Amino acid sequence: MYYRFLVLILFSILLVNCVSREKVVYLNDIDSLEQTSNTTYSTIIKTNDILNISVSSSNMESVQDFNKSTGSANNLSGNTSLSSQPVGYLVDGSGNINFPVLGTLSVAGLKKSDLELLLQDKLSVYSKDALVDVRILNFKITILGEVNAPGTYPITDERITILQAIGLAGDLTLNGQRGNVLLLREVNGTQESFRVDLTTTALLDSPVYYLQQNDVVYIEPSKNQINSTAVGADTRLYLSLASFLLTLVLLFVR
Repeated sequence: MYYRFLVLILFSILLVNCVSREKVVYLNDIDSLEQTSNTTYSTIIKTNDILNISVSSSNMESVQDFNKSTGSANNLSGNTSLSSQPVGYLVDGSGNINFPVLGTLSVAGLKKSDLELLLQDKLSVYSKDALVDVRILNFKITILGEVNAPGTYPITDERITILQAIGLAGDLTLNGQRGNVLLLREVNGTQESFRVDLTTTALLDSPVYYLQQNDVVYIEPSKNQINSTAVGADTRLYLSLASFLLTLVLLFVR
């Protein structure tokens, strides 16, 4: 009876630190997925984006007035003592840019591809075969919380999934909650929050599977980690010592 009681106590202590496979492994039901998700992705232009807009044509002279010089603002001014800033069209607080010749254009809320088509249509007056390419120069995402390398990361290709973002941040720690990840996103000028579960394939159909510029991903600590922090380092030391002593007792009893 005494032996069983000691075993029960030891098992209870060890159980506190146990984490099931389903709570740790990403997409743990992937083997049961019959068909991969076909989530579409498109970058939406937002206020404070800096857009690089390049216009090309078989006759480049006809579109040269619509192209800004590339490089940095400081290099163009001859000042190299300050950090370089991207050259482009800033989307102001009203969602507009000031484009050469065409004047003020409302662009916030448009897909990049829609803006390219809009500009090509307007520029057809000046060049029948004008091609427009739009890129966001200050596309970045932030990941915080229980990851190995939290921080803000610039994304050059403007396409990144939440799993890729976690990879950039060095993956989650074992203390991170994989089943309840918080994502903050600006939608039409207001901050909205989303919750996603990294452990199931439902993630692949989530509207936040692909990240948008300035998204913030926060990985909350697990309940065990929160409780462990609340208990304190001294108490954790005592529990570990008690577990060790119980193990010794069990060895001698046997």
